Amino acid sequence: MNPTIGRLAEAVNRHDPEGMAAQMAPDYRSEQPAHPNRGFGGTAGTGRPTRCAASSCAASARTG
Repeated sequence: MNPTIGRLAEAVNRHDPEGMAAQMAPDYRSEQPAHPNRGFGGTAGTGRPTRCAASSCAASARTG
């Protein structure tokens, strides 16, 4: 496995958004065609989906 992908997988499994962001380029872009308002760019937004999944985002997704 590619070492960067391995470190990213470890960070995901630890629920570590900062560790995930550390593996991504500053110009990283996440685009979600089925959910356009969930996209983000750069490493600053990287942790949002992880924190969101662990919190009450399901409720906000139903209303947003």
